[in-house]
Amino acid sequence: MRFYVKRTKISTHHQGPIYMRVTIGGKRIDKSTGRAVDINRWIVNAGKTKGNNEETKEINNYLDVLKAQVYDFRTEFMRSGI
Repeated sequence: MRFYVKRTKISTHHQGPIYMRVTIGGKRIDKSTGRAVDINRWIVNAGKTKGNNEETKEINNYLDVLKAQVYDFRTEFMRSGI
């Protein structure tokens, strides 16, 4: 699982939507997180924004929550044996 900024949809204010990519069984699913970030503040390798302001902290916390939810779903899915 990873987060990325979809560079094909960057606004005139250099804001790009943040997408989440999940791969399950070799199938890829890309889903918008509903958040956008200044592309100059995006750390590609980390999949997070850089900085110490409130907006940055809020976005990074939101992405951490999404990641935790995906891992929880994965754990439940594996336990179910489907």
